[in-house]
Amino acid sequence: MIANPERFKGIFVAFYACYDEAGRFDPDRARRLARWYVDQGVDGLYLTGSSGEGMMLSTEERMQTVETVCKAVGAQTKIIVHVGATTTREATELARHAAAVGADAISSVPNIYYALPEACIEAYWDALIEAAQIPFLIYNIPATTGYHLSMSLFERMIQKPWVAGIKTTSPNCALIQQMRRIGGEDVVIFNGEDAQLLAGLVMGASGGIGGTYGAMPELYVRLYRAYCRGDLARARMWQDRAALAMSSGRVSGSPGIASMKAILNARGKDCGGVRAPFRTVSPDAPEIRAAADRIESWLREEED
Repeated sequence: MIANPERFKGIFVAFYACYDEAGRFDPDRARRLARWYVDQGVDGLYLTGSSGEGMMLSTEERMQTVETVCKAVGAQTKIIVHVGATTTREATELARHAAAVGADAISSVPNIYYALPEACIEAYWDALIEAAQIPFLIYNIPATTGYHLSMSLFERMIQKPWVAGIKTTSPNCALIQQMRRIGGEDVVIFNGEDAQLLAGLVMGASGGIGGTYGAMPELYVRLYRAYCRGDLARARMWQDRAALAMSSGRVSGSPGIASMKAILNARGKDCGGVRAPFRTVSPDAPEIRAAADRIESWLREEED
């Protein structure tokens, strides 16, 4: 386990893939978006994960995204790079690259598609750690991987050099409490279920990494800061507002990523659409416009 867990706490935005009108990676949009997030007071960025369409990007595009963002804001904020891939060969290549260009940590889901025994998953994560030799965060997201991390593997992993902790995306908040009990105060535990960030913090999470954070980072920053001040009523208010914007702003028939990116675009921070087979949502869709307007109105109310 690494020392100084304070390096990884707070609000980390799951950074969106940025495309031009032809659907190619757009470095200018990526730079602008990264700088805007930093200006909103987030504590870090999580690149090429689920909300960043990491599994939809080529290895080259993933590397371009990481290089671009590290150069733009790497000196100003913490950067965690998701390097999970189908094969250990590709994932270790991404891990080495992330370390070489200045990422603060790497993270990974277990191997995707094939249902592998835990011995294979552990060996896969070990290979990534060895390749990068920078802090590592397990990424536990059973809804997309089909794999439920066992507490025995979690306990083994957090004893290893370079392992900082975990990002866990599960509606079961008790998992965070259980992981904190097993790992102690030095283990980094990021809540990944956006609608229950506050509950995760109360259960012992170090902070949150979330995809909806990207559409409305200001709300989650305010939630976290209120929690840290001990103002649970205000933290709950911001959690309620984020949940309302999240649910009311989703367009039926499209993935949540597409709706969240559309809300961000409607707020004037153009990051492009989503990659097929996802379906791009227009920022002018009524649900999107209403959600964007609601967010802006809450922020204006806060300034008054």
